[in-house]
Amino acid sequence: MLHYIKPYRHYAVLTIVFMVSEVLIDLYQPRLMEVIVNEGVLGLHHGGVPDLSLVMQTGLWMALIVAIGGVCGVMGGVCVNFCAQNFGNDIRKDCFRRILQLSMEQIDAFRTGSLITRITSDTTQVQTMV
Repeated sequence: MLHYIKPYRHYAVLTIVFMVSEVLIDLYQPRLMEVIVNEGVLGLHHGGVPDLSLVMQTGLWMALIVAIGGVCGVMGGVCVNFCAQNFGNDIRKDCFRRILQLSMEQIDAFRTGSLITRITSDTTQVQTMV
């Protein structure tokens, strides 16, 4: 199985990096919201005086960070799909090559429907698991 994943290991690593980045960005959002509420709206560190400029500035940072998190999420999805599709394609090609090497008696023993199911459905199940 690792034989099939090895050519795409860089994309697999990038997938993990993008997904972890997206999660870390999502975890940072409450901190920014805390700044907006405590310092911008309630003015806890300014004697109870709200700071609208801080609310605007932090809100813009939040929008930028959400956009970066979205890009990380999309890129993680692109990398994982690239890896999975090519992994499945390689397995299907090898299965097809193996079927071409079977004798007529072996092909008759498996039945055509069984061979097609193995190439399509079974490979898709393995691809999804990986």
